[in-house]
Amino acid sequence: MALPDFFILMIESRTWGFFHPTSTGFDPDCRPDPPRVTAEDVVDRDRVIIVSETAVRQFLSGKLPFEDAAGHNLIMIDADREGRKALESMWETAYPKVGLSRFICT
Repeated sequence: MALPDFFILMIESRTWGFFHPTSTGFDPDCRPDPPRVTAEDVVDRDRVIIVSETAVRQFLSGKLPFEDAAGHNLIMIDADREGRKALESMWETAYPKVGLSRFICT
């Protein structure tokens, strides 16, 4: 519940996903409107993670931690300050610099 609603765009396939956290996990039945991404003010845009599918494969195999991917611009987070902090924390926890996450099954 600490996470905000957010979208993920995988750039190679132009695949969008929407994630709405609930107390029992992400809501599999939610049907959001298309993401708002063109507003000038970040507060008026939806939170979006833009990621390469190649990077996701490396995350899942434990070969690429979030910090390294972000440092090489393989993942971008477009969000207000609080949303960015929450989403960065989620990714850093799921894909740590050392070892594998206890939250991700591969």
